Amino acid sequence: MLIDSPVAKAGPSPSPVVFTTAAPTKVPQAPARTIHLMVTLAWEGRDLSVYNQQAWAAFRARFPGLQIMHLVSPAYFTKPAADQTAVRSTLRQAMRPKDQFGLLLGNWQSLANASGVIFRSSPTFWGSEVKADDCSSDCGLEVPVNIYPADELDKMLQTSVHIMEAQGFGRPSAVAVEGWVASSEILEAAYRAGIRYDLSAVSPEMIGAKTRYYPIYQWAKSLWPRITPHSQPYQIQLAKGAMTELPQSLAAVDYLAQSDILDIFKEYVERVQRDPQTPLVFPLQIYQETAYMTLPALATTLQAVIAYAQKAGVALTPLQSPDLELPEDRWLSGAMPIAH
Repeated sequence: MLIDSPVAKAGPSPSPVVFTTAAPTKVPQAPARTIHLMVTLAWEGRDLSVYNQQAWAAFRARFPGLQIMHLVSPAYFTKPAADQTAVRSTLRQAMRPKDQFGLLLGNWQSLANASGVIFRSSPTFWGSEVKADDCSSDCGLEVPVNIYPADELDKMLQTSVHIMEAQGFGRPSAVAVEGWVASSEILEAAYRAGIRYDLSAVSPEMIGAKTRYYPIYQWAKSLWPRITPHSQPYQIQLAKGAMTELPQSLAAVDYLAQSDILDIFKEYVERVQRDPQTPLVFPLQIYQETAYMTLPALATTLQAVIAYAQKAGVALTPLQSPDLELPEDRWLSGAMPIAH
């Protein structure tokens, strides 16, 4: 969930960082110490500002081999004045081969309307009200989507899947829920829509400093009481099958100082050194709508993380899951080879 964050100052243009796995060697080694780096870009559905896209292009040039998980709100396509061709083009230009893709489900009024569902405007994450003036173009992101009954959640998820598939992004197999409010009803509806991964789990302690006095904190805490900054992927048993939870346990870069992120990463390194046969997933997330503010901090943090991993003899690799990857079609305009 996007919150206001201080503007990070960008420095001079740095040289690209080649994000690769460790080179193989013929010398017998101990079991590989591996941390899977999962960097997620959340497209919340608010807007597609040019300055955010420019910042993102510069970031990708600096980290050309970094695999990204894109969580995209279908609301970009459902807004009353949406230029679907322009939206599609902007999304394509931001993506690269081997990037991963999923839905970001939020309670946008335009998505509710497109799904044939009566839009609900309360309660909100912040305890405030959605005013009529807020809905002149679109509104509702601050309202938890888990307030809808199961049949309406089915409609919203199925509509979301159809929109993204129709726009050429393939059928998504992952979802994240705005505000981390992935209730069991939402997960069941997501499973019925063919989704097999959820990325909504968050560590309450990571968001507490900025949300503790708002409803969003109590809701997240009640849904994810056992999630910590070190939580790893696990299975959720549902009525008709199982879903894999990929916790975004650190919330987002907006919520943490760079030093906090590096300190937690060092703890991951210590853990994988103690148990080298168990690779870990280290998640980092930013929001597209504030990319120009947070990308400088993310870039600096990634540089520090990569340097520390190299010094510690730990391999940083992408989280490989072919069923999460975008279709390898020619529509990925501006695509560049992934460094290996």
